[in-house]
Amino acid sequence: MRSLPKVALLFWILAGFASSVQSAKNNHLAGESSIYLKRASTQPVQWWPLGREALQWAKDRNLPLLIDVGAVWCSWCTAMDRDSYTQSDIAEFINTHFVAVKIDYDAHPQLSAGLERAAALANQPAGLPLTLFVTPNQVLYFGGTYFPAKASPEKTSFKQALETGARLYRERGEALSNDGIQIHLKVKP
Repeated sequence: MRSLPKVALLFWILAGFASSVQSAKNNHLAGESSIYLKRASTQPVQWWPLGREALQWAKDRNLPLLIDVGAVWCSWCTAMDRDSYTQSDIAEFINTHFVAVKIDYDAHPQLSAGLERAAALANQPAGLPLTLFVTPNQVLYFGGTYFPAKASPEKTSFKQALETGARLYRERGEALSNDGIQIHLKVKP
């Protein structure tokens, strides 16, 4: 019986360690109410909800935004989350080269529709999931819909799309403001 308290103490320590490891993996979506955003809160991508803080973070670091617009009912959104955003190499690339913002299509229908129109105006495919590459000054310069994990003759892989988005920004930077589509991410004060 004397070893029971030690076992209980060991269990308590390990349980606390496990929960601290889990919370260390959480990104900026952990406190969000949207099911779509909550579902991504433990992904290794350092997601931000749409807000002034994410936009300021991008400006301060001179990094483009990677915007993912999706919905819980969208099977391609689920596939892209599973096949790409949970992969450590993809997450590391995103976390290094972008400020990642996840938007729930259903929570922001007007904004989502506006982003789809902007993608179409920029001659980029529009639909869900919508993947957009945007300068810190909110100019859309590249994007598309579902990007598979592996390239096919018909479709660029997500890794290739990320590399293109990062390269375009690195090489052209704010000059993209002249060529892209100005968008307005209306955020809460």
